[in-house]
Amino acid sequence: MKKHKNTITRLVVALLTFTSMLCFAGTQNVTVAPGDNKTVKFDPDNSGNYKIEISAASGSTIKDSDFKAAFKGKTLWQKDSSTSYSIAYTTRPVPPAVGVAGTFDGQSSSGSGGAAGFGIDANPATTVAVYAHSVAFGNYHCKIVITVNPDDEKSITGLPTLQTDANGNKYFTMGAGPSGALGSGNLVSNFNRSTDTNLSSSTLQGVVSSSNVVDLVQKLINADGKYPDNLTYELFPSSTSSGYNSNGYVSGILAAVGATAPTTNVNTPGYNKPVPATNFQ
Repeated sequence: MKKHKNTITRLVVALLTFTSMLCFAGTQNVTVAPGDNKTVKFDPDNSGNYKIEISAASGSTIKDSDFKAAFKGKTLWQKDSSTSYSIAYTTRPVPPAVGVAGTFDGQSSSGSGGAAGFGIDANPATTVAVYAHSVAFGNYHCKIVITVNPDDEKSITGLPTLQTDANGNKYFTMGAGPSGALGSGNLVSNFNRSTDTNLSSSTLQGVVSSSNVVDLVQKLINADGKYPDNLTYELFPSSTSSGYNSNGYVSGILAAVGATAPTTNVNTPGYNKPVPATNFQ
């Protein structure tokens, strides 16, 4: 088995007051009543967008003077009505883990307060996504970026040591490249390759859909461990050539575990020539 790195994130939205009903795939709808204490996970849609909607339970309103949350110094809670607020985050399929705090006072229709210590600990859901960064002459290199929710960490065997992004979130990458200089040698894969872990210049190509993301992560780790690093590396592989490249590794390993590789919106040569599934078995 090769590769290793360790654990993920927390994003705290502390709220005072107010049941929780979750609707995943981008938006969580949370109805809050005095005395509740629930956990919400930011769960992205396929474009990496998140939204949490907070609504007061029947007979209550939200006192907006105490309802604030700061992302990187910006207050992003939006007042939708006297009984609801929402917050959205769209930069990465991972919300920031630090610099977030919010409180609100619940108030019943009779005017009595309900500051009963309601808190939402909003951890990012475990997410598998494909990112790309520019290499040269308009061509891009793809890598898989996996965010792991703290609750899922112990469920994944062989989890690499996790990196920390600029927002304090934890992740690891899966990618491949040539074993030799100037694109020579074999196609060799690894976790957290130095050229893959810098996400500042990378762009999201798509979140990989799965009904069980933790199981998908485990399958990807297992499949990579079985890849023998023995295919010929080719910078621009064609349908008639014998070689593969890093982009074919990404599309290939996703296909090998039964996932669909997202369509890229930049030029990713070799992505349409996936490494055959037999190389991951």
